[in-house]
Amino acid sequence: EARAEVTRLSRLKRQHMDSSHSIRSRIRGLDDQAKRTLHYIEKLQQDIATRKPTRGELFSMTIGRESFTDRIDAGRKLVFLGAALKTYEETKKIGSIAGFGISMRNIGARTELTIHGKNEYEANITDSPQGSIASIEHALGSLEKHLEEAREELPRFETKRQHLEAQAHQTCEHEDKLVAALNRQREIIDALDITKNQAASHVDEGAESEAVTEGNKVEAKMKTTVAS
Repeated sequence: EARAEVTRLSRLKRQHMDSSHSIRSRIRGLDDQAKRTLHYIEKLQQDIATRKPTRGELFSMTIGRESFTDRIDAGRKLVFLGAALKTYEETKKIGSIAGFGISMRNIGARTELTIHGKNEYEANITDSPQGSIASIEHALGSLEKHLEEAREELPRFETKRQHLEAQAHQTCEHEDKLVAALNRQREIIDALDITKNQAASHVDEGAESEAVTEGNKVEAKMKTTVAS
């Protein structure tokens, strides 16, 4: 019974240790996420500061050696280049917009345009010239929204981290019971060892007494023989 209790409590302690290890791993993961988010925020702020306006008549885009101020013309050029890409083919830098380089890639079902700032931002190239340019300008105009969302993530990371830290510092609720069970098991083992030693001692004493008795008998018989 004592051994079974020790086994049960030891299993529960191992489960607690495994859980603590998992929690520590999650904390490290949160720390990494927070660092990446901070770095992302820093680069977003730099991109917002260097981004050139493209709204209205300020629109300007370079594709290859051509410069465009008309959205439809620029969109047609992008649609043409996108259609010429092979499946999963990716271009190097093909032009620029708002002060950022751009490249394109075919991802099977559609074509993406990547805006290369300190971070990278994605837009879709469709069959529509106007829709393609709208997607690019939407990506450029969403930097502030991305910045706000990233900033909102940081306190959530901290809240999660504090919650996990509290769990990680919880002691095993079965620790005291396990110590008591181990002590009880040792007491039983020690008691069994004492009983075993006592039994062995009695056996040795009995054997010695029997040997002495037999010896006395032999000696008496020898004396009788000599007397005869």
